[in-house]
Amino acid sequence: MKRVLLAVVFLGVVVLMSALSILKTLHTTDQLLSHLHEVEQQFSQKDMASALRTAEEFSASAKESIKLFPLFTRHDDVDLIKESAHLLPIFLKNGDLEHFTLELQKCKMHIDMLREKELPLLKNIL
Repeated sequence: MKRVLLAVVFLGVVVLMSALSILKTLHTTDQLLSHLHEVEQQFSQKDMASALRTAEEFSASAKESIKLFPLFTRHDDVDLIKESAHLLPIFLKNGDLEHFTLELQKCKMHIDMLREKELPLLKNIL
């Protein structure tokens, strides 16, 4: 009976940690997407100075928050987000606006894909 109880406790811990991990990933991706939306709004309003400052803040916050993603998240997905986040302020500083908008959309797409992959849906499990 003790073994069954111990197994149930371990299973409960695993379920709890999985749920917390999913919630943390969803919260972090929501924050990153809202930060990117702010950068995009400032860029569309032609406020390049504040867009550059916000893009640099996004790059730094993305680097920090991605460190906290769970260990079982695919590193390739996380690396793509880090690369895009790193390139945003560089393109904006150099005045390469076409590449900036492209990289902004790529970064959004990668964050959305990571968010969708972490949801416990049947298509993600199978």
